[in-house]
This record gives sequence, C-alpha cells and structure tokens, in this order.
Amino acid sequence: MVYLVKQDFTQKPVLNPYMLHKGGVVKPGTYTRRAKNIISSPVLRRRMEQAAELMIQNCSLPDACTTNPDNVGKVRVTKRGVRKVMRLCTPEEVQERIRRARECAATTLATGPGGGGA
Repeated sequence: MVYLVKQDFTQKPVLNPYMLHKGGVVKPGTYTRRAKNIISSPVLRRRMEQAAELMIQNCSLPDACTTNPDNVGKVRVTKRGVRKVMRLCTPEEVQERIRRARECAATTLATGPGGGGA
C-alpha cells in the first residue's frame, strides 16, 4: 500500500507544451507548482493588480486560441467576465501569440506605474 506524503499535497510537477523560455523561445517545459507560491503582501498584490490592468488594456486579444479541436466554438469566460470564443490555432500561431504577448508585456510593464522594466 502506498501512502501519500506531504509533498503530494504541497507541490505538483506541471507540463506545459508551450512554455516561454529565456530569450523568448517557446518550447515544451515543466515547472513545479507549489502551495507556498501564494503571495500574501498587500503592497505586492496591489502592484500586481495594477500591472494586470495595464496588461489587459494594452495586450488583450479579442479571441481565445486552442490547439484542441474539441474546444473549438466553446466560450471561455475571463476573470473579468469577458466572453471569448475559442478558435482553432496551429502550434506555430500559438507560439507567435506567446511571443507577441511577451513583447507587449515588456513594453507595458517597462512604462507602467512602477516603471518596472522587463
């Protein structure tokens, strides 16, 4: 019989087929999702909310993209209640959208309220 250990509840390896790597390269990758990665600082949360608002204003796309044919036509609702219809994209288009999002984020966050820089 196998017993669960604490690690089973606090961290989980996640595979992402379109992970953004150093230099803007998009390729498969893995990371460990951890329970302790939860942010508790109110100041940091406020800064992140401001950055998220800027990103939505400057980098949001009107549609959602999927490589899974079963999801085509389904509606995805964002956290802000915006409804986006899923459409089929090629893996190359997914990679291009990720690259464009990275470029937009770099310029948006560099000029944001905190002047963060990318």
